[in-house]
Amino acid sequence: MIDCAVVHPATIHADKNHHLGVDIQHLIALTKQKSYKMPSGLTREERRAWAKKVQQTTD
Repeated sequence: MIDCAVVHPATIHADKNHHLGVDIQHLIALTKQKSYKMPSGLTREERRAWAKKVQQTTD
C-alpha cells in the first residue's frame, strides 16, 4: 500500500484570473477564436497536409 500525503497545500492567489500559472482570461479569449475540426480517418501525411492548408488560409 502506498501512503500519500499533501506536502504543500494549495494556496489562494491574489489574482483570481490566474490559476496554477494559467491566465484564465487568455484561455477564454482562445475559446472565442475561430476553430477547425480535423476530419477523422486521415493518414499522418493527410493530417499534415490538411493542417498546412488550414494554416495557409488563415494567414
